[in-house]
Amino acid sequence: FKILLFAVILLTIRQISSSGELIKFFKKPLSHILKYLLNNIIYFLRVRNIYNEWKTLYKTKYITPKTTYYIFFLLNGFICLVVNFLLNFVSHSIGESMIPKKKWSNRIRQMKVERFKLMFFNLIYFTIISIFGFIVLRHETYFPKELGGTGKLDDYFKGYPNQKTLNLIHIYYFLNGGYLLTSIFF
Repeated sequence: FKILLFAVILLTIRQISSSGELIKFFKKPLSHILKYLLNNIIYFLRVRNIYNEWKTLYKTKYITPKTTYYIFFLLNGFICLVVNFLLNFVSHSIGESMIPKKKWSNRIRQMKVERFKLMFFNLIYFTIISIFGFIVLRHETYFPKELGGTGKLDDYFKGYPNQKTLNLIHIYYFLNGGYLLTSIFF
């Protein structure tokens, strides 16, 4: 599962940066790569820069992805961790009350409570993200007819690789990417 998530993240990076850009970037000397990464980290850590990028993403109707948008994966991953932490308080007490104490040993029961906490978070997350995804994607021409779109699958690759997409679609991808990022580690 973690290998699959890693592959999804790599493919997402491939979508934002073309293969030529990535190959050109990695052909540079290691000192240039490290300097570039350090400059980007410093840039990302400035709250004002994050705010300006978010404003641009929010106000622009059609955008072409930029490498600096990777920070939103990290921010959404952090938000997922915080929400998971908060929901664990609620779900732990619900799991403790719903899972019978006499039926299983204490060790097995605790494993079931932990599993309940994970599934509780997944239920909340996937319900919200599915509704948000439907709202965001329903007006896209490539969205299936059965779900309210027109079903023109050829439009999915129109203008590839420099497609202009709605900013809400990028936010949807960032939310999913943040969840996948945290799923690798937790």
